[in-house]
Amino acid sequence: MNAKLDEIKKEFVDYYVNSMLLDDIIDLAKTYLFESVEELQEDEFKRHLFDNVDEHIYDDLKEYVEEDDPKKASQLWAEIVDNREVCC
Repeated sequence: MNAKLDEIKKEFVDYYVNSMLLDDIIDLAKTYLFESVEELQEDEFKRHLFDNVDEHIYDDLKEYVEEDDPKKASQLWAEIVDNREVCC
């Protein structure tokens, strides 16, 4: 019965995701990703970013978050996005 139940669960997930709006899927992904890193300490988080993105993303994001000038922050964000390949 567990194999059948697992198959039903998989079909439910397919149905549910396929019926969601793109904005809802993005919100769900953001929530999932934040929850996966929210309890990490700084050193653990840096290691996670190093392992999953690259060795510079933490410092780049820190510089972006700490920038007070909106124009400069926007430029930093564009550089963060443009300087990396799609991660997934």
